[in-house]
Amino acid sequence: MRLWLLRTANVKQALAWLRKFLVACCVTACCQVCYSADVVLLEKGDGPSLSSQRAAVAAGFYGLRTTVFHLKDRSDDLPAIKAAEQNSTVAVIITADVLHAINSAHLLSAIRRENGHSIPILIDGITTETGAEDLRQWSGGAVSGCQGPVSITEQSVYRISTIQEVTRQLSGQKLSARTGQTCALIVDGSRAESVIDLSSVTDEKPVFVKADVGAARVFLSSDVALAHVEPPPSALDESLYEFSEVAPAMMFLRYAAGDRAWHANGHYANLTVDDAWLREPYGYLQYSDLLQEMRRHNFHTTIAFIPWNYDRSEPDVISLFRANSDRLSICIHGNNHDHQEFGPLAGRPLDAQVNNIRQALARMEQFRKLTGLPYDRVMVFPHSIGSEAVIGALKGFNFLATANSRNIPLDSHVALDSQFGLRSWTLAFRNFLSFRRYSAEIPIAMSEVAVDVFLENPLLFYVHPAYFAEGIGRFDTMADTVNQLQPGTLWRGIADISEHLYLEKMRDDGNFDIQAFSSSLRINNVHRKDALFYVEKDEDFHFPLELLVDGLPYNYTRIGARIAFTLPVGAGMSRQVTCRYQNGLDLKSVNISKSSLRVAVLRHLSDFRDDVVSRSRIGRTFIRVYTDHEEQANVGIATVLMVLFFTLLVIGWRTWRTPHPNREQRLE
Repeated sequence: MRLWLLRTANVKQALAWLRKFLVACCVTACCQVCYSADVVLLEKGDGPSLSSQRAAVAAGFYGLRTTVFHLKDRSDDLPAIKAAEQNSTVAVIITADVLHAINSAHLLSAIRRENGHSIPILIDGITTETGAEDLRQWSGGAVSGCQGPVSITEQSVYRISTIQEVTRQLSGQKLSARTGQTCALIVDGSRAESVIDLSSVTDEKPVFVKADVGAARVFLSSDVALAHVEPPPSALDESLYEFSEVAPAMMFLRYAAGDRAWHANGHYANLTVDDAWLREPYGYLQYSDLLQEMRRHNFHTTIAFIPWNYDRSEPDVISLFRANSDRLSICIHGNNHDHQEFGPLAGRPLDAQVNNIRQALARMEQFRKLTGLPYDRVMVFPHSIGSEAVIGALKGFNFLATANSRNIPLDSHVALDSQFGLRSWTLAFRNFLSFRRYSAEIPIAMSEVAVDVFLENPLLFYVHPAYFAEGIGRFDTMADTVNQLQPGTLWRGIADISEHLYLEKMRDDGNFDIQAFSSSLRINNVHRKDALFYVEKDEDFHFPLELLVDGLPYNYTRIGARIAFTLPVGAGMSRQVTCRYQNGLDLKSVNISKSSLRVAVLRHLSDFRDDVVSRSRIGRTFIRVYTDHEEQANVGIATVLMVLFFTLLVIGWRTWRTPHPNREQRLE
C-alpha cells in the first residue's frame, strides 16, 4: 500500500511538473506569436491606472504598440518577461503598485540585448505607500522611498534638468503644473540623476529621476493626484492633458524608441505678416529693412496677401520678392477681407463663401501673371477660422493647408482625442491640414515654444504691419530663441512646411513607415541606403482622387478611410507625391473685377488704418481693441454714425424751419 501511494505520489508530482512544463512551452510559443510589442506595460488587474493612461497617450503619440499585462503575484510575470525578451520591444513600463509581483533579476535579464545594451524601464506612479525595499532593489539603491504629501500650488513649476539625450529641447525649461499633490523621491545623488524637479518658492524636490542598474537604465516617476478641476467649457478648447502630466512618459518613450518612434526629419518655422500688400513701405513694414533682419537672424517671412489687391503691387517690391524667394513668400488671406467673409454659415451662405474661394484663386492667378511671383495655396482666414464645410471646399480646390490662431472650425462639434493638444496641426476636419499658429504680438511663454519644438511641431508665428512700430527688428529675439532651442531650424514658407509635414519611423526590416498629412508631399531619404517607404494618409474620398509621384500617375490601395502605397527612394534622394482632387474648376471663367463699392471703401480705409492711424500709440490701441471686438465695434460705430447722421439731419431741419432775418430779406 505504501509503495502504491509512493508511486501514485510520484506520478502526481511528475504530472504536475509536466503540466508546468507544457504551460511554460505554450506561454513561450504564444509570446513568440502574440507578444511582439514595442512597449510592455505591467500593472495591477483592477482596471487601467492613471500611469497606464499617460503611457497610452505617449505611446499613441509615437506610434508604439503597447501590450498590457495585469499582475497579482510573481506567478503572473512569466508572459510579461517573455514579451520583454522580444527584439521588437523597446521599453518596459511598470506601475509602482506591482513591483512586488515581478522578479527583478529575471526582468533585468530579459531586457538585455545581444549587443550588451538593455532597453530602458520606467517605474511610474510611485507614492508614499510604495515599498522602500522594492524601490531600492529596482533602482540599485538609488531611490529608497517617496516623502509626502507635497502640495502642488499655483506657484509650483516643473523644472527640467539638462540630460540632452532625454530632455532634448526641454532642457532648462519650466513647465506649468496643475494644482494637486505628489511625493518627493528620496534619492541618493551619487547613484541617480534628477530629470524633473517640482520647484516651489522655497525648494526643489525630485519627482522624475534616472538611475543605472548594471547595464539597464531605470527611470522612476512619482505619482500625481490632481486637485478637482472644473472641466473646460468645451472639449475643443483645451487638451485632455497638460503636457507636464505626460512629460515623463513622453521623454522616456522618445528616448527609448529612437528612430522606431514617429519623428520628423526636420524642424520648421515661419513668420507670417497678415494684410500687407506689395508696396514699400506698407505702414511700418519696410520690406528691404525686414530682409536685412531675416538674413542676420535667420528667419523667413510670408505675406498673407489679400487677393483683392492682386493688381496693386509695386515693381521694386516685386523684384525684391523675386530675388529673395528663400526669405519671402506669399499665401492667400481671404478674398476681399470683408470682415468675417468666411464666418458662420447662418450669416453668409456656403455657396457665397465657396464663390469667394474661387474668386480668390482666380485673382491670385492673375497676380501671378502680372508679377511673375508664385504663391502658396494656403488659406489664412480673416479674423477667425472658417466652418468645416468651407475647409472641405479648400481641400476640393487643392489648397494645401489653412493656418490660423485656432485649428478647429468655428462650427465643429467633433470629439477630439487626448493627443489633439500635443500637435500644432490636425487632419480631424475633412482630412484637411489645419495649422495652429502663435500671435507674436502678445507675450509667448518660452516653455510653450520649447514643448512644440520637443514634439517636433512646426512653429508658425503671425503679426500685423503695426507690429513693427517698435522697430523692424522686433521679431529678432523670437527668431534667435527658436534657433537657439533647435539649431538648424528650417525657416520656410507655409507651403514648403506643409510639403515636409510627415512622420517617419523605422520598421523591423530596416525600411520606413510614413504618416502623411499634406496632399502634397516631398519625401526625403536622409539615410545612407536605398529604402522602401510605406506611406499612409487619411482620406474621406469626398472628391475623386488621383495620386501622382514625380508628376506621373501612381497606384495606391484604399484601406478603409486611408490610402496606402509603397515608394522606393534612393539614398540621399527625394520624391514628390501629390494627391490631386478633381473639382472641375475653371478659373478663366471667374469674374475678378472689383465691382463692389463697399469693399473698395473698406480696403482703402484699411490702408488708411495701417498707414496713418497706426502711426500713433493711441491709433494702434484703437486698432487692437477694434480687432479684438470687431463685431461689437462695428455695431457701436454704426450706432454712433446713425445717431450723428440723424442729429445733423434734425439740426439742419430746425435751422431751415427757424425764421432768419437775412433769409427773409433775400426771399423778399
